[in-house]
Amino acid sequence: MERSFVSRNIRKCISYSDIIKNSALDNETKRKSISDQASSLVDSSHNFQGKIKEIIIKGKPAYTASLNEYLLLKLVAQNLKKTYSINISDRKQINARLTSFLKESAIFKANEGQVLPFALEAQNKT
Repeated sequence: MERSFVSRNIRKCISYSDIIKNSALDNETKRKSISDQASSLVDSSHNFQGKIKEIIIKGKPAYTASLNEYLLLKLVAQNLKKTYSINISDRKQINARLTSFLKESAIFKANEGQVLPFALEAQNKT
């Protein structure tokens, strides 16, 4: 079976903007070394345990990870997009689809008081 998280695939997911943002990726030998380290993390049974940290930015939760975990997560996201043909949409589309989907399901009836204000608030912000 072919492993998806090999060093070569991890290096392919490094974009130009990643290189600009992070000086650790500024040359090919550094990128190879970091992708080798990230690939070896996959073999570890504790690869993401306690490594993704929650931080608060302007009162809202955000998440941070080391460069190795970031590259692995980026490759996971790319694999999911390819496998399931997922395209990122803007918030208006996501909220509209979520609201219509939930209205058709029984879950919406039970949680209408919780879900609808969230969807309306998101639509009003945009």
